[in-house]
Parts: sequence; C-alpha cells; structure tokens
Amino acid sequence: MQRFVDAWKNKVKQPLLDINSNTDPKELIRTVGLGILHDFESAQLLNNYDVYDFLLNYWNEKMQDDAYIIKASGYEAGREIEYVYAQKKSKDENGDEIKVDYTSKMKSFEGALISRNIIEHEYFETELLALNGLIEKSTALDSKLDEIREEESGDEGLLNEVLNTKGDGMPKANLNKRIKELDSKRTSSVTSDINKLIDLFDAGNTPRWRKSSKPMVSSQIMSLETRTVHSEKLR
Repeated sequence: MQRFVDAWKNKVKQPLLDINSNTDPKELIRTVGLGILHDFESAQLLNNYDVYDFLLNYWNEKMQDDAYIIKASGYEAGREIEYVYAQKKSKDENGDEIKVDYTSKMKSFEGALISRNIIEHEYFETELLALNGLIEKSTALDSKLDEIREEESGDEGLLNEVLNTKGDGMPKANLNKRIKELDSKRTSSVTSDINKLIDLFDAGNTPRWRKSSKPMVSSQIMSLETRTVHSEKLR
C-alpha cells in the first residue's frame, strides 16, 4: 500500500511546490485528484474513489484556503501568525464603552498557513511537554479539590463557611478570612497548661499544678511560685 502513496506523492509534490500567482487552484485540485484515481486504481485494499473523496474533503476543509493564500502571498505566508488577545474595556471617541485587544496578554495564535499544532510540535516541543505536564498537575489538583469540597462542604464541614453563594467554589478571599479566624483561635499545648495553672493559683490549689503541668513548663511555674511566696513574705 505504501508504494501507491509514494508514487502519488512523488507525482504531485512539485506542482504543489510551484504554486504562484498564475496558478489556478481549481485546475490544481483537478490534476492532483486525477492522479489519485490513476495511481490507486490497482490497489486491492482501497477503492481509488474512496481515496479521491478523502482528498476532496480535505481540499474543501483546509487545502483550498492554503492554495489561495500561497497564490496571493507566496510561500512566505508560512511565516505569518495571527494572534488572539484577551479583551479589555475601553472607551471610543464618543465616550461609549467598547472592548479592545489587550496586546500584553495573548490567549492563543494560529498560523496563516501552518497550523498552530504543527508550529507547537515542530518549534516548541520542549515547552509544550512542560506545559502539558503542568496542565496534568492542575487537573489532578482540581479533582482533589473537588473531592475535598464534597467531603467538607456539609453543614458541619470544615469548608462550609468558605463556599461561595452557589456552593460550587471557594473564593480565595473566603479562604484567607477563614484561616485568619482559625489562627486567632489556635492555642498551643503550653498555653493551655499555663491557663490551667493560672486557674489553680487563683483557686489557691497550687499543689495540683505539679500533676497537671508538663515538664517543659514546670520550671517556669516553680519560679513563678517561688517569686510569689517570696513577695508575700516581704509584705
């Protein structure tokens, strides 16, 4: 089968490379199409008219436009890139609000003659692999975030107070606010022990602190008790 493809390819390669301002695209596709019918006529696994139909479909979808672009601008059109920019609000000369291209933020691009897909894989393969890796990580994080949100978004869930009004997202501002609230309530084990000891001192039940306190605060409390007793003797 490959020999049929190679035979046809070698036959049409030069005519496709010789497109110029005098080329008639309709005559070009007629010549290329008749070549397929002839070269695939003896193929046993493929019907030559099926291959011909495939060529015509591709011509109508893409190849026809390329032929007219080359006819008008030459093969240098392969260097032309059409950019798609983000939009920003502005005002026209009458003061009416309009949207204009925000040229500092490019959203996408497309080659006038060569497709973006070919440009990306031919010239930016390394960057494309890195970008696809980041996209995969981002997708995985989104899935994990959705899982956490479903588990913790109930009435008693940890994330109940940070959900948006629709309940399908967690705005960053809500998360930061909730973190600050939790931080303000957070106490360490040492702080908890000291608060218990203060309560015991106030109740006049100082011997019990030796059982309830942890070693790391014992020396501090012993020093505090000694200073308190010494202070009372000086009065």
